[in-house]
Amino acid sequence: MPLAEWESRFDVALREIPDSQRGKAGAVLPVIPARDEWERFVAVIRREWWRWDWVFTLKPACMVVLYDGVAFYNYKSGAFWNGFDEVVGTPENRGGIQTEINHRYTQAASCFSLRVEHGNFVGSAVAHIGVPISMWDGFLHVCEWALWTDGWDGLNDEGWRAAMGHRLGGQVRLIRFLVENRHTATQFIREMLEARRILGEDRNLTVSGIAQASILRPEYFDEVPETADFLRPDDPESLFADRGRLAWSEERQTISLHLPPVSRDSLPAVWKLGECEQPAAATVLDFQINGGAFAKTLRLELAANGSQTQQRVNGIDGFALYDEARSRFVNHDRDLLPVSQYTLISRRRLDPQLDGWQHDPESPCIDLESQLTDGTPIFLTKLFAESRRPKLKIGDGDWIHFAQRRTVALRIFCGNNQATAALLSVTADRTVRTELLPRPFLEVPLSLVRDDDIPAEFTVFLDGQPARGKWVTFQYDPPNATEENAERAFCFWRWDELQTPHPPNWFGRHALHVQSRRLGRLMFGSLTERRFELLPPRPGNFWPTAWGDYMAWVLLSQVQDDATWEEVRIAREAVTMFARVNLNFVYYQIRKLERHGFLVARGHRYQSFRSKIIFAKVPSGAYGGEYCGLTSALYEVVQKSPPLSITVAPSEAGHPAKLRIEWAQRDRDDVRNACQRNGIEVVQRLWRR
Repeated sequence: MPLAEWESRFDVALREIPDSQRGKAGAVLPVIPARDEWERFVAVIRREWWRWDWVFTLKPACMVVLYDGVAFYNYKSGAFWNGFDEVVGTPENRGGIQTEINHRYTQAASCFSLRVEHGNFVGSAVAHIGVPISMWDGFLHVCEWALWTDGWDGLNDEGWRAAMGHRLGGQVRLIRFLVENRHTATQFIREMLEARRILGEDRNLTVSGIAQASILRPEYFDEVPETADFLRPDDPESLFADRGRLAWSEERQTISLHLPPVSRDSLPAVWKLGECEQPAAATVLDFQINGGAFAKTLRLELAANGSQTQQRVNGIDGFALYDEARSRFVNHDRDLLPVSQYTLISRRRLDPQLDGWQHDPESPCIDLESQLTDGTPIFLTKLFAESRRPKLKIGDGDWIHFAQRRTVALRIFCGNNQATAALLSVTADRTVRTELLPRPFLEVPLSLVRDDDIPAEFTVFLDGQPARGKWVTFQYDPPNATEENAERAFCFWRWDELQTPHPPNWFGRHALHVQSRRLGRLMFGSLTERRFELLPPRPGNFWPTAWGDYMAWVLLSQVQDDATWEEVRIAREAVTMFARVNLNFVYYQIRKLERHGFLVARGHRYQSFRSKIIFAKVPSGAYGGEYCGLTSALYEVVQKSPPLSITVAPSEAGHPAKLRIEWAQRDRDDVRNACQRNGIEVVQRLWRR
């Protein structure tokens, strides 16, 4: 399409904006083309840019859409002109024409009665389109705040400004937009809250269905996947059920497209990506593309019933960041990314600069040479955060910044210190067996719920009745912060003393859930309640009081139903309380367990745990064993046959931690039988050669 046709199209669209809306934030957003059309428009712009000075005088609609489109797609805080240069194809070649471009933009906007504030041209463009993609995750934080805040839309101007500053910190441009365009911002937030309500009620709706709302552009979902986390928190992946998504598997050394199911009425059908084809099915498929993923854009087509539909999937352009905890690639051009466990993937050595990331002392983690199954050489860098705000730099690019996510997390744990942390097991139906009342544990961003409001906001229910006890804040984040300046509070439920120790009639099965005053029942991961069986305490005190490097197994046992690195991190806070447990050591212990076949790491999840034991006579004449595995599996064995002692063995270089256990000789048959019943393998050696 020539530039004249683009001009005609945009001219009509801009003039169709109602007069009552022209001065409002976000008025131009519906005019900005979708990503594919935007790139076709940009291709024409680049061909014509050499004579921009008079072309855009004659085509003001194209000038407005170009400038505002850069603000939507390419703007990063403080770097609008870098994005502009990239779009028009003249990097570092703008020279002294920036002032003239701003002048032409102002003139073009006046043709359509669009306001441009002199001296704040970029801010005016942001106001025209609402929220740039790079700032959308910050806007989601504000929506989360509104969800938890009674009367959020009734604050006075000073209270609103303070709330935006507290919630968004240094995101000055977004704060300014939300403060100066409060009415529009309020409407945007209400629309997001309504979309969340609709998606909660209609589980069949996907991105394609909900993105018809004016504010919910498809690009927000594609490039900021946390949008789905907010809109359907209990099952965000279901929002992408009708879309192909790129995925990485280190275990299989593949990059694949996860293809959505196709209705049986549309079969037979074929998925196509360039020259590659994959028959469609009524179930989810894994379409390996490997080296084909290294392109800016992937065009995925579905040929069915004589027609074709196309999806756009972002490819790996230069390098990519894969979020291992959430099993998805992320848009690294955003202002801020969530702290997580990442893999940096590229076709060439990047020699990245790392600030605030851990390094494995026993294994290099930067620019590791690897190869995909189709022979494509790649380089991998493992990123594991050791600080609250790590950052990353590739070549001469800007620093990529990361920060902790600010959402309420609810979990349940057994034990309140290292001595009691192993007193649990989990049955096949996910019932927890324990000698202690399980403790709900909350991680609460204080920008959402004030510390003083936590007791009134969250109610614990035991067997359908409000439980007796109270929430106790035991730590703030960052660690040296106070209630006034902390970002998060860690709270645990302290049962009423009348309920501990337990009366005899308490032993048996129970159900536990937590209710939020604003949001209703909270989720324990993927469960709406946790069932547990309270057992009579066993006599004896044979469990270690400090676990050393074996703490990795203790924490994995606490979270084995939903074992991800994020869950392990939260378990460390809940179970060890005030004890200092180095997460770096825990992480690399888990890496050792994977290398020796004790578990499988599949993207964000640890699974397929194996527990092993070696039996042998010991000098004392007792029946001894060396054990490496889940403490929850061992718990069932010692319930049957209490040991004489359990100790953490001295560490061995390159090998995971293990336990040494001694039983009386008379218990040897009972111990072996109990190991067999609880999935513990009796082996000749623990470690791979």
